[in-house]
Amino acid sequence: MPDYFPCPYLNSAVELTDERYTHIEKAHSGLVSEHRSRIAEALFAPDRVLFRSLPHETTVFVRWYDDIGKYMTAIVVRDPGGRNWLITAHISRGHPRGEITWEPN
Repeated sequence: MPDYFPCPYLNSAVELTDERYTHIEKAHSGLVSEHRSRIAEALFAPDRVLFRSLPHETTVFVRWYDDIGKYMTAIVVRDPGGRNWLITAHISRGHPRGEITWEPN
């Protein structure tokens, strides 16, 4: 059953499907199960929002965590029908690439 995360930036919820959950857990061992709250925070209150056009048009939500010294990145695909879904998420030391579309003042 899909899970949904509130996302004020998109003014809607972001869907995490069972298929994407399995993909993220497999590609990034235990990420969703161990860091679900960090994914939710990145979508709800990001430090920066980026746009990337390859291979899909995606919105990238980035949030820094001092306690682990890394960024949580949640990547969302927005389809023309209004559905927003989490395609992947990961934790990294380097700042994600993309065109900055929003950051706090």
